[in-house]
Amino acid sequence: MTITELRIDGIRNLRDIDMYPMAGTNIIYGDNAQGKTNLLEAIFIMSGQKSFRGARDKELLGFGRQSGKIELRYCDSVRSQTISLELGKTPKDKRLFKNGVPLKSASELIGSLYTVVFTPEDLQLTRGSPEVRRSFLDRTISLIHPMYSRILAKYDKILEQRNAALKVMDKKSLNEGQLDIWDEQLSRMGAYMSVFRAVSVSKLQEAAGSMYKRLSGEKEELKISYYSTVFDKIPSELEVKDGKLMALDYHKRLLSSRKEDLRLGYTQLGVHRDDLIIELDGLSVKDYGSQGQNRSCALCLKLAEAELIKKEKKEFPVILLDDVMSELDSDRRFFVKRAIEGAQIFITCCDEPKAKRGCHLMSGGRLKRDF
Repeated sequence: MTITELRIDGIRNLRDIDMYPMAGTNIIYGDNAQGKTNLLEAIFIMSGQKSFRGARDKELLGFGRQSGKIELRYCDSVRSQTISLELGKTPKDKRLFKNGVPLKSASELIGSLYTVVFTPEDLQLTRGSPEVRRSFLDRTISLIHPMYSRILAKYDKILEQRNAALKVMDKKSLNEGQLDIWDEQLSRMGAYMSVFRAVSVSKLQEAAGSMYKRLSGEKEELKISYYSTVFDKIPSELEVKDGKLMALDYHKRLLSSRKEDLRLGYTQLGVHRDDLIIELDGLSVKDYGSQGQNRSCALCLKLAEAELIKKEKKEFPVILLDDVMSELDSDRRFFVKRAIEGAQIFITCCDEPKAKRGCHLMSGGRLKRDF
C-alpha cells in the first residue's frame, strides 16, 4: 500500500502542503514545532482511526482557521483510490469522501488505508496502563476486521449507560432489575470481543516472539497472553461452536458482581478492564524488565502489528515513525529498518539527513524543499 499524493491545508499549523511521496522511505525533517508530527497525524486519521494524540476534530483545525482539508490518494494491489476530509467550526461542517462518495462516519474508512504509527510514547507500551495496551490491541484488530470497531463502539456506549444506571441505582431511585437489559447486551458484545482479542493476541505472540528472539540473539523468550477479567480460559476461534454459551457465562459473571457494582457505582468486570500480560522468560516485563527490555518488547509489539496486517490483508501498511529512531540505539534502528523493509515509510526527525533522496524540509507548517 502506497500513498501517491497528499494535500493538506488548515489542519493544525499545516498550510498548502502538496506532497508526492516516494514508494520507499520519506524523511520529513526540520526544527521542533514546524508541523512534522502534524503531517503524520493527518495521514493517520485518514485511515479512519482517531488521532494517535487523542485530539478531537475541533482540535485539528488550525488556529484562526474556519476550515481545513486533507486529500490523500493511495494505491493498493488492486487500484488507486482517493480519500478527502473537510473540517469546519462545527461537527455539521465535517465532510468525508471516498472516491467522491460521501461517508457517514470515519469508521467507514477502517480497512481502506492501513497505517501503523510508532511514537516515542509507544516505547512505554509495556510499562503504561492496561488502557494503553487495550487501545493498541483494539486498533490492530479493527484495521484487520473493520466490524470489530463497530462492536467496540457499541460496547462502550452500553457500558456508559450501565455505569450511569449504577450510579442512579446507588441512590435507591431505580429498580435493580433495570440492569438486565444492559447486562444482556454487554454480555453479547463482550463475549464476541473476548474471542477476537484472544485470537489476535495469539497471532501477535507468534510474530513478536519470533522478532524478539532475533533481536535478543535468542537469549530471551517473549510471551504475550491475554488476561480476561471474565473468562478463565477463552476458547479459540475454531473452538467456539456456540457464541450464546460464552455470552451466558459472561452474563453470569456480571450478575455475580452486581451487588459490588452497585456499591461502587461502576462495572468492575468486562473487556474494558482486561489486559495484555507481557513476560520475558516467565517474568513480567513491566515489573522486572530493564528499560532496554521494555523498549525491545514494545518495539516488537508494534512491528508485530505491521506484520500481522501484512499477513492478514496481503498489503504492507504505511509505516509512520514519529521521531522514534532517535530514541533507539544503532542495533534497534537497524532491526526496525530490516523489519519494515518493503513498506512505504514516513520518518520525522530534527537533523538534516546526509542523503537527500526522499527528504522533505518542513518549516512553519510548509514543505520548504522537496528533494
